[in-house]
Amino acid sequence: MVQDMKEVKIDYKPPEIFLIRMLAALIWVLLFFLGIWLLRSMKLIMIYCIAVCIPLLFIVIFYCGFKKTVVRYDENRISWRWFWLKYDIDMAKVKSFSRAIRWNPAHRQREYWAEIRFRVGCGENEWDHICLRELAAIGLHTVGNMTFHDEEITEIYEYYAALYPEKAKGEVKYDKYCI
Repeated sequence: MVQDMKEVKIDYKPPEIFLIRMLAALIWVLLFFLGIWLLRSMKLIMIYCIAVCIPLLFIVIFYCGFKKTVVRYDENRISWRWFWLKYDIDMAKVKSFSRAIRWNPAHRQREYWAEIRFRVGCGENEWDHICLRELAAIGLHTVGNMTFHDEEITEIYEYYAALYPEKAKGEVKYDKYCI
């Protein structure tokens, strides 16, 4: 069955990314000042910064900023992974799913997010707003006629909408969930 699964590679950041970034920044600052406090020699501090702090900063920026994920899906299941976080959704347990696109005008830029939201389970074990999110696309808008193409998200959504039309809710308004 694994051979029959379709694969799509998308830019993806989970909702937890903001907490991960804050913790990583805090740890980096603590390590930086701890090294300065312990070493107390300008030469040793420079070596420490070049050998430890700067490489660690680049690793954190890469780790939290530029990660793609492979989404595997077939008629029964959709799954994706972001480092240690694994999402595996059984479509038989999905109550409904929808698509959301966020458009956020900021100064002279427009920011677009695209995601598929799954409502899974019943009763106590119900999970709301499990998202498969595509990374924001940012573009300058000078003409005012810019469009955002979320081909991967649209492909996955339309695949499941054709298989489960009773569960497909279409495009919904972007709200505070899955930000």
